[in-house]
Amino acid sequence: MAHRPAPSRRLGRAAAALLSVVVLAVAVPSGTAATPPVAPADACYTWDRTLSQGMTGEDVTELQVRVAGYPGYGKTLTVDGEFGPATEAAVRRFQAAYGLDADGIAGAQTFARIYDLQSADCSPAHFTFDELNGCNADYSGGAVAAAEARENTRRVMWKLEALRHALGDQPVTVTGGFRSTACNTDQGGAADSRHLYGDAADLAAQPHALCTLAEQARHHGFTGVVGPEDAAGDSGHTARLHLDGRAERTWSAPVCATTDFDGDGVQDTAIADPEAEVSGAQGAGLVRIVHGDGATAELSRATPGVPGGARPGEGYGSALAVYDENQDGYDDLVIGVPHADVAGQADAGVVHVVYGGADGLGSGGAARELVQGQGGGSIGASGAEAGDWFGHALAAGETAQGEPYLLIGVPGEDLGSVRDAGSVHYLRGNVNVAVHQDKPGVAGVVEPDDRFGYAVAATGHHLAIGAPGEAIGTAAFSGGTQVLSHTLSGHGIPTPLTGLDQDSEGVGGVAEPGDRFGAALAMTAYRPEGETGPSHSVIAVGVPGENIAGAEAAGRVVLLEVTASGAVSQRGELSQDAADVIGDSEAGDQFGQHLSLVNLAPHAPANAESVTVAVGVPGEDLAGIRDTGAVQVFTLAGTPGATDRWIQAGRMGLPGPYGLREYVGSSLSATTGHLHIATPYGAAERHGVHALPWGNVLAGGSEAAVSWKPGEGGLPAERRAFGAVVR
Repeated sequence: MAHRPAPSRRLGRAAAALLSVVVLAVAVPSGTAATPPVAPADACYTWDRTLSQGMTGEDVTELQVRVAGYPGYGKTLTVDGEFGPATEAAVRRFQAAYGLDADGIAGAQTFARIYDLQSADCSPAHFTFDELNGCNADYSGGAVAAAEARENTRRVMWKLEALRHALGDQPVTVTGGFRSTACNTDQGGAADSRHLYGDAADLAAQPHALCTLAEQARHHGFTGVVGPEDAAGDSGHTARLHLDGRAERTWSAPVCATTDFDGDGVQDTAIADPEAEVSGAQGAGLVRIVHGDGATAELSRATPGVPGGARPGEGYGSALAVYDENQDGYDDLVIGVPHADVAGQADAGVVHVVYGGADGLGSGGAARELVQGQGGGSIGASGAEAGDWFGHALAAGETAQGEPYLLIGVPGEDLGSVRDAGSVHYLRGNVNVAVHQDKPGVAGVVEPDDRFGYAVAATGHHLAIGAPGEAIGTAAFSGGTQVLSHTLSGHGIPTPLTGLDQDSEGVGGVAEPGDRFGAALAMTAYRPEGETGPSHSVIAVGVPGENIAGAEAAGRVVLLEVTASGAVSQRGELSQDAADVIGDSEAGDQFGQHLSLVNLAPHAPANAESVTVAVGVPGEDLAGIRDTGAVQVFTLAGTPGATDRWIQAGRMGLPGPYGLREYVGSSLSATTGHLHIATPYGAAERHGVHALPWGNVLAGGSEAAVSWKPGEGGLPAERRAFGAVVR
C-alpha cells in the first residue's frame, strides 16, 4: 500500500506538480505521441525519509522498482526491500543519468526527479498499462494472478523508461506486452512465453533501429533480449525486439553487429596484416579497422595511445579477439603480439586491449598492455622469456553469467626446466590464473614441446585448449585437447572436465606421430532438446597432420559436444575421405589447419542444421596449381557428405581465378550473417577479405559478397599479409 499523506500535504504537492509539469511524448503502438495524465506525485507514492545502504522496508522496494533499469551492463537489480550495494549502485546510475549528485543516497533531489517521472497509477510517465496489454483490461488469464502480472508489467515499464532516457528521451514504440493464455495462443506464442507473466515487452523499430534497442537493453536489467533476426530465425522476432525478465540470461540478436567498436549497431571488421611494414620496421604488423559506415582506421604500435613502438618482426595482430572487457557497451579489440621482444627476451610476446568508444577503437580510454612479469595475478608472476609467444592464441567473450573473460595462449612457455611445455592465462574479473599440465585435474604431464595453449577456443560455458605437440605414448606430436568449465575449481582455476586425444575412449582415430590433434580449435553454443537455452558447446578439433589412406598430412576434423554437466562425447568426424564428401584426401592438404564454427540459430532446440563449421584446406592443389587452397563447409546434421559445400576461388562470391600458394582457408572467421575468407598470400593484387553471405554458401544464393582490398574503399594500398587474421 502507498503512504496516504494528509489532505493539506497532498494539495501542496499537487500544486507544486502542476507548476512544474513538463509535457513529454509517450510512445504508443501506433508510433504517435500522447500526453500523460497530470497528477500529484503522492497520488501514487510518497517517500517520507532519506534512504541509504543498510535500510529496509516497503519504501526501499518502491525505490528499487524505479531504479531497476540502472543495474549496470548485463546485471539485474533484485527488488527485495533491502538497500544493499547493488541498490546503491543503481541509485548512483539513476542520479548520474539525470544530472544529480551521484552519491547513491536517495533523498529529496532523487525523489523529486522520480515524482516528475511517475504517473498517478505508479507507472512511468511515458508508458501506460493499456499500452503493455492488448488482450484485456485487468491482466487476467495469464500464467500468474492478475495482480502479479500487472506488477510485473509496472516493473518492465520502469526499465523501459530507463532505456528511453538513455536514447535521448526519444519515444520507444511498444507493440506488445502481457498476454492471457488465449491471446498467447492466438498470436502463436511459446507455451512458456514471458508475456504470460507480464514481464515482457515487444518493441518496434521506430524511431530507433532494433539493433540499437537490443544493444541498449543490455544496460537496463533485461535478461531476455531476443531478435531481431532474419526470416530463417528460430524465435519469430524478425521485425521486432523482444525483452523480458527470464531467469537465465539470453541475448540473441542474430542480424545485429557481432563486432561493434563504435556502438552504432553496424558490423565493424578488424583485419590484421601481421607482416606489414610500419614506420620502416619490416614485419612490425598492424590491424586495419573497417567500420560499418565504410570509414577505416589503423592500429599498430606506432599509433598514438598504443603502448610501445613499431619494431621489426613483432607480428602485431598475429591473433585477435573481440569482447567488451569494461562492459561499457562498446566492443574492445584484443591484439596478440607474440613475437614482441620484452627486456631483451626475443619473441616473449605482449597482448594489447584497445578499448572501443563512440569514436571507435582508442576512444574508450588508454589501451591496456599485458606483459608477463608485470602487474598482478599469474601474468605478473610469470617471467617474460625468449620464445614464450605470449598472445599466440586468444579467445574472449562473456560467460553465461555475463562476465567478460579472456584466454591467452603461451605455447612456448617453459615450466621449470621443461622447454615449450606451454601454458594459458585465464582472466575474468579479479581472476588472473595460469592453466597448464602441472595444475590439478589438467590431463597429461608437463613434457618438452607439448605447446599447450597453441590453440584456444571458448563459449559462455566452456573452454578448450589445444596441445598439438603432446606425445601420446611414443607418438610424438600426436596432440591432445583439454576441455574446461568457466566455473572455478577448488584450486582456483577453470574446472578441468576432460582431456582428449585420439586414443581416448569414444574418440575416433588412432594417436600417431605428427597428427597434431588440437592444432586448431573452434567452439559454438548449442541448445539440445529439453534445455531452455544454449547450455551445451560444440567443439571442432583440427587434426591437420593426420595421414589418410597413405596421404601424409591430408588432415581431418573431430566434432565434440560438451553438455551442461560437463560430459564430452564425439558428434562426428570430417575428412575428404568420408563417403560422398567433395574432393579427395591428398598429401599436404592439411584439412583442418584452420577452423571457424558458428551456430546460425543458437536458441533453436536440437537444430543441428544451424551448427556450421568451415574447414580450411590451405594445402589443396587445384588443376595442377600448388597450394591454392580451399574451404569446405559442413553442418552438424546428417552425414558429412550430405551437407558439405565446397568453396574455391571463383565460387560463391570468392573472386577467381585461383593462384599459386594462395593458401585459401588459412584465414577464416564467421558471423551469423557471413563467412569471412581471406586471401592474404599469393600475388599481391589478389590480397583481400571476402564476406560471403551464408545464403550463398548453404542455399545456393546469389547475393553479392562484400570485399575489402588494399588500395580500395579508403584502405591503404600497402600490404604484406592483409587478412591473415580477421575478426
